[in-house]
Amino acid sequence: MQFPLEINTQDACDTCYHYANIKALKLQLVWVGYELRHLCFGPQGIYHVRVNEPVTLQLLKGFMHETAEKANEYGIDNFLFDLRQAPNRTSAFAYHEFAYNQSKRLGYKPRSKHVLLISLEDMVDYHFVETILINAGYQGKIFTDESAAIEWLEK
Repeated sequence: MQFPLEINTQDACDTCYHYANIKALKLQLVWVGYELRHLCFGPQGIYHVRVNEPVTLQLLKGFMHETAEKANEYGIDNFLFDLRQAPNRTSAFAYHEFAYNQSKRLGYKPRSKHVLLISLEDMVDYHFVETILINAGYQGKIFTDESAAIEWLEK
């Protein structure tokens, strides 16, 4: 089990409160290996997950579970997974299994948007994840530019 290193909360976000009619906190959880943040772009917001170490199956399950829990709590269906500092150490089969089976059980909704923000050096290691996401019924896209990724999520 991983324990949080830091928890920061602020007052409710005007955008989220107004559009989603919830009293969402700007919440940042920093875990060993990754951090979760709710970004307030557009009417719904984006759940931003920054991963800071190689993506193993154990780490993948950890941050996907935590992300789903918070996203379901606040009704968020847009996800930005920043993997620029996280080389892939998980097999295509594991991603396939997760997208087709575990993601739905965790509450990720079909047609939710999932962006992988990666470094150019890791393109070969992550290229198949976009196809897996799309074939599993999600909207998925890989980017190397953060602004373009956020713009795609806001559409």
